[in-house]
Amino acid sequence: MQNLKDKQAGLHALNRRLLWRVFVFVVLVLVCLIGAEMFQEHAYIDAEERKQLTTQATVGDDNLTRSLMSVDAAIDTISHDLPWLLAQPKGSLLINSRLHALVNVLIGTRTLIIVNADGDVITANQSALIEQNFLEEERFRTIRQESDPKTLFKFGSLGVLTLLGIVAILFHGRRQREFLGVFAAREAERLQSEQFASSERFIRTITDAMPGLVAYFDCELRCQFANKAYRAWYGQSVESILGNTLLSLMGATRFALNEAQFRATLAGESQQFERFLTRPDGSIGHGLVHYIPDIDENGRVLGFIIAVVDIQAIKLAESELRLADKVFACISEAIMVTDCKGVILSVNPAFTEITGYSAQEALGQTPSLLHSAHHSPEFHAALWTQVRDTGLWQGETWNRKKSGELFLERQTITKIAGTYADKDRYVAVFQDITATWKKNESIRHLAFHDALTNLPNRRLLMERVEQHIVSAGDAASGLAVLFLDLDHFKVVNDELGHAAGDALLMTVARKLHGLLRESDTVARLGGDEFVILLDSPVNRIEIERIANRIIAVINEPMTFQGKMARVGASVGIAVYPEDGTNAGTLLKHADLSMYQAKDAGRNTYRFFMSVEGPHQALHPDVTGQAAA
Repeated sequence: MQNLKDKQAGLHALNRRLLWRVFVFVVLVLVCLIGAEMFQEHAYIDAEERKQLTTQATVGDDNLTRSLMSVDAAIDTISHDLPWLLAQPKGSLLINSRLHALVNVLIGTRTLIIVNADGDVITANQSALIEQNFLEEERFRTIRQESDPKTLFKFGSLGVLTLLGIVAILFHGRRQREFLGVFAAREAERLQSEQFASSERFIRTITDAMPGLVAYFDCELRCQFANKAYRAWYGQSVESILGNTLLSLMGATRFALNEAQFRATLAGESQQFERFLTRPDGSIGHGLVHYIPDIDENGRVLGFIIAVVDIQAIKLAESELRLADKVFACISEAIMVTDCKGVILSVNPAFTEITGYSAQEALGQTPSLLHSAHHSPEFHAALWTQVRDTGLWQGETWNRKKSGELFLERQTITKIAGTYADKDRYVAVFQDITATWKKNESIRHLAFHDALTNLPNRRLLMERVEQHIVSAGDAASGLAVLFLDLDHFKVVNDELGHAAGDALLMTVARKLHGLLRESDTVARLGGDEFVILLDSPVNRIEIERIANRIIAVINEPMTFQGKMARVGASVGIAVYPEDGTNAGTLLKHADLSMYQAKDAGRNTYRFFMSVEGPHQALHPDVTGQAAA
């Protein structure tokens, strides 16, 4: 029986040890879970924060373990001393004093109680719990089977340790929320800082790529920002230029030159002006300067932006354009500019002077405004085809002025190729050469015409004979040459004078010209000799008829200076191709025939007759007598 009791006592002791170990294990697991949670939630922070939190978790774990170990040791001590204390006269007071001291030194422990096997509180650190009974408590019924006072005493500390774990969890949660709040704030601050740095790099990249000078100055005229071009202009680095004043950068002279604009800008007024600038290499440039005030939402000026663009190239281009405009206005040749559709875009003063059309009248019109209808549509089509294909056409054209007068112009048309956005342009430069043409024509006329009668001379006659020979080819009676010499002209010239003789020659020229067709030619070779060129006579009968008419007309009396004069005509005839196949031969044979007519008694005509005898191609009658 005693052995059975010993076995039960051993079993109860074993159960008590297991229960206590389970309790410690649960507490340790709780602490480990808290540490694990802290580790997982702190995985997103930087290495420094993770290290700090890990350290805090380790310290907390150590402190809690030590606290549990201290509580366990204190309970073991009281359990060991409890029989002795109860045996003392004032044992309950001693036990109570021990409990109060233990609560004061054990962090996190609020209540310690000792109960007997019946559930009565023997003593406690809180007097309100003394003499209370825990018999009906579930926790007491589970434990009371064990009569070990140590187990009953530990029953009071179980709630305390559980409460300590809950407090630790709550403390950890609050600490974690605080940490997450700080982390979120730091993360937002970091993102904002990165965005600001990115924006600053973006702005600096853009401004550094700009060819112009860009800078920002505050109200104290100190530099807060400068792009690469601005820094290079003053030979400054980013570190040296920031905070520098405009006075030190520009120098006293240039600062004084711009001070009024600085003050006006700080008063909220934008400034724009041009300045000659001295570049870093010492060359002089021309800059367009902008001062732009920085005004906040309250209307307060915080500073201003300086933007300077080097416009030296633009100024040079403007100078070239002004020079070109003066040349355009002063040049003596007319200039007309059209678009790709032929619409007139611009004309110079010489155009108005030559054509009579003002710029207002010409603009918006086409070059057809000047057309004279002298040239065929095919001529104009070929002209513009050449311009489009080669980009150039040069030549002479007849045009009409506003007054209706025709004029000859020497013209050059040039195509100016455009770009994708700018279409082709055409520039026509021309000058009026009518006077020159008339002068040249007069010289040419004198070179090919008789000065007295205005009839073609020998040179022009020979050209026309050759042209007719080429045109006639091998056709029979394609051409006839009549060589005419006036009879008794020397008598008129001697008796009436040279003036009367000249007048007689001009009268004969008019009469001969009136007898012939437009395709025929009358020429004066000199003195009283004339040549008539008949184009494509039908036969010899027609030639004879014309010869008789010529002799009859010339035989008519003419009056000069109140005196009557009368002459005759001897005519020699040569026919192509029987009497010659070139101009020289035909003229020579006609001359010989004229002398035959004179030998026959004058005032008659003769066909050329070679030594072999007369030609019978056109008519069997080779001699002729003038009609009475």
